[in-house]
Amino acid sequence: MKVVNFGSLNIDRVYEVEDFSGPGQTIMSKSYGEFLGGKGLNQSVALSKAGADVTHAGVIGVDGAILRDALSDNSVKIHFLRQSPSANGHAIIQIDKTGQNSIIVAGGSNQEVTVELIDEVFDSLNEPVLVLTQNEVSNVPYIISKAKEKGHLVAFNASPLNEGLKDYPFDLIDVVLINETEGEYLCGESDPYRILEELHQKYPNLKIVLTLGAAGVLFLDGDTITKQDGFKVTPVDTTGAGDCFTGFFLAGWLREEPIADVLATACKASAISITVKGATNSIPTLSQVKGFTV
Repeated sequence: MKVVNFGSLNIDRVYEVEDFSGPGQTIMSKSYGEFLGGKGLNQSVALSKAGADVTHAGVIGVDGAILRDALSDNSVKIHFLRQSPSANGHAIIQIDKTGQNSIIVAGGSNQEVTVELIDEVFDSLNEPVLVLTQNEVSNVPYIISKAKEKGHLVAFNASPLNEGLKDYPFDLIDVVLINETEGEYLCGESDPYRILEELHQKYPNLKIVLTLGAAGVLFLDGDTITKQDGFKVTPVDTTGAGDCFTGFFLAGWLREEPIADVLATACKASAISITVKGATNSIPTLSQVKGFTV
């Protein structure tokens, strides 16, 4: 099954710091770099590198030609990509001495994914696909509802958080990918297994991927929970690790590989990605993942 990803495309402005800046505090960065990112771009590239047939639907700004090239260079189809006269979306990212990140996202052209564009995409599809989206573009609830109305599978990465997330049509989603913070926000529970239990009670048909950072991941399908531990590496930059996981997970899931293998492969890909600076450029190939050893 092919994938259509309604996703964000950002230019990441990355500052390496000793510690994150606090309220009223001015700090000096140790280094600065610009990288390609955005959850949508990262996930499309990860899907492609994991062997999926993926088309990206989204909007770049006047400064976004490099993002279009990045999609094409990674064998992602771009016939649903549009350009706006607005500035492109971007992110300001602090990376501290431990490799952890703190991110501010400016939506820019990513907030111009219109109902008209969404309808145009769905009217052009002549076969069922997996529709993927994240929470960095506009009209996400409409994307989900329209996808289900047209008979497509729906995957949703519920990141980043916003106040309206609880009102999204989760009953129309086939598989959701969340972290512990997002899970707690959605159901009020902090224990990972309680998060799965609460969400399963609300949405019994929803498959749930709950990422646990370095501890790995839990996957709930019906009444079955599968756990995969994380792989230990020395982190350099964790930016985009969850997106890398998402792409490799969905690619394997669509191929109907054994779920234990799918989770292990996705966790390996994510582990490799955090050993490299940057987001999109840190995503490994499937052959690199298969050759990964600890």
